[in-house]
Amino acid sequence: MTSPEGHGWTRGSGRAPACRAAQGLAGLLLGVLLTGCPPTIPPPPNALQDPQQVHLAVQARAASLQSVRGEAKVELFSEEGYTPFSLVAVAARPDRLHLEVLSPFDMPLGILTADTGSFQLYSLEEKLFLHGPASAENIARLIPLPLPPAELVELLLGSVPLLPDPQELRWDPTRGCYELQVALAEGPRQRLWLDPRDLTPRESRYESPTGELLYRLQLEEPSTLPGHPGVRLPRLIKVEMPAREIELSLRWQDRELNVEIPPAAWTQQPPRGAEVRRLP
Repeated sequence: MTSPEGHGWTRGSGRAPACRAAQGLAGLLLGVLLTGCPPTIPPPPNALQDPQQVHLAVQARAASLQSVRGEAKVELFSEEGYTPFSLVAVAARPDRLHLEVLSPFDMPLGILTADTGSFQLYSLEEKLFLHGPASAENIARLIPLPLPPAELVELLLGSVPLLPDPQELRWDPTRGCYELQVALAEGPRQRLWLDPRDLTPRESRYESPTGELLYRLQLEEPSTLPGHPGVRLPRLIKVEMPAREIELSLRWQDRELNVEIPPAAWTQQPPRGAEVRRLP
């Protein structure tokens, strides 16, 4: 937290801004208490109305990003407790992955590769090499997020997996966002909140037909990257899966977009002396 001195305030003059801020906050809280409702944000002029148009725009935005390479800090809360680690992540559409979990000394502990339906995972600690289909369960053997590779790629690219068939578009006055509702016939449904300025995804909820939360994605701290001034991407990504008691946050430290990735990055062979197992 920045100190008052960091803002050039003197010891005496620092109190006035704090008092005004406190008074403003008190007034806001009083207003909420008196009205019983949080403040509302009006929609922008000429607000969008067509859910299909917005759905297509979100797809087009995502399609402009084809690959990413970078390093992130990850914090994982699960049944096993709290696990922080560093992650080297390389991803490319539609379903190509190269992930390395690093030790506190930046040494690889596990390396996962996936491409066109197959995956390999090498645990350096166990000297164990696994290979088989790139299912959500197999991908989750490195990072316990049971997502298919294509959905994980979408997330690493700063977007969200998007269900087909948009149903409804409304303005959410408490968030100041568009809310797009998408559903599958007799299947899961999606509620997606979008920034009105550029339709950047802010949050996505995936629910069962009965309304049970399957998982939630929050995309925070959006900013542009060098060479891509027209696209804002989240620096912080949060994933919540209540049924599995999983909460994960990924904060990018650095990354490059739309870079050329050599084909060799998407596969690996078992090192000499490793135990090899095929998974179903």
